[in-house]
Amino acid sequence: MKISKILYSPIFPVLLASVLLIIGIYYEDFISKNYNIGNSTITSSFEPDVYDATVIHVGGIGSDIYTNRAYYIGDGSGIGQEGWPVYLNKDVYAGVSFNTPFFLMTLSCKDGYYATLMPNQTSDIKTYKDTEDTFTAVIEEKVKNQISIQCEKPIPHIKKMIIAEECERIVKSGLERSASRVDSNKTVIEIVKNNCLWISDSSFTTDFDGDGTKEVVLVTVGAGCVSCHAQEIHIIKDDKVIFYQDGSDFIIKQEKDFVGFTLQHPVTSLPPDPGDEYVIESYKAKIGADGIDGFDKISEERKQYDFK
Repeated sequence: MKISKILYSPIFPVLLASVLLIIGIYYEDFISKNYNIGNSTITSSFEPDVYDATVIHVGGIGSDIYTNRAYYIGDGSGIGQEGWPVYLNKDVYAGVSFNTPFFLMTLSCKDGYYATLMPNQTSDIKTYKDTEDTFTAVIEEKVKNQISIQCEKPIPHIKKMIIAEECERIVKSGLERSASRVDSNKTVIEIVKNNCLWISDSSFTTDFDGDGTKEVVLVTVGAGCVSCHAQEIHIIKDDKVIFYQDGSDFIIKQEKDFVGFTLQHPVTSLPPDPGDEYVIESYKAKIGADGIDGFDKISEERKQYDFK
């Protein structure tokens, strides 16, 4: 009778909660990898070779409600209980980024890990790989958008091979789509393959000086890019680069009043805010014995963005 009174008295839930709190504090200390031995504390620097990361976005296009998580399954090594998930710092191991206004969602592994998509736990089969450690999904008008990936540390030489293979794949897909825009120029193909680039749709060919030979205006972005603001311009005559500039969001137009072109680009990083400046530069061709052999800047003007 006395035992029955103790078990069902109001004091028991309080005692039980206290015990669970103590266990919870101990478990939290355990997974954060702090161990007390005598009067000293040992902090483990353990980092998993493989872990899973997930992000769930709620609310469709424009919504900024999401949750992310990263964990690995313990291996019985003493760092984590075998078969139990050990949660990692989600901001370090499952980084999430969006473009504006929350139309594309990207899930990233920690630096040094290679990402593999987990299609059965991903809401959109069109989710695509940006870099070796990221995947991006287009946010759809549905309650739940989810990306799940597995992150793994590759062996150094395998990592280089993976990067090379991935670059080759995405560059090839870009060339198949854009080769006609640049007349399949040999130098263009070398540039994009050697530097892992895509040919921008703003690339074109033109005959600047009317000598019957078209020059290639090659505008490139990083292969697999999402926003693709960072760009490079190469102007190629035959197989020789006669002009180069890097920057962002170039607008290039052939000049009608002289042999050359105008180049417009923002002064600061994008997207611009009202009052930010952009530059308009004019370049005139240098004509040599074999035609154009370069361009000289002849003017520069700065203006402010006006979004009215």
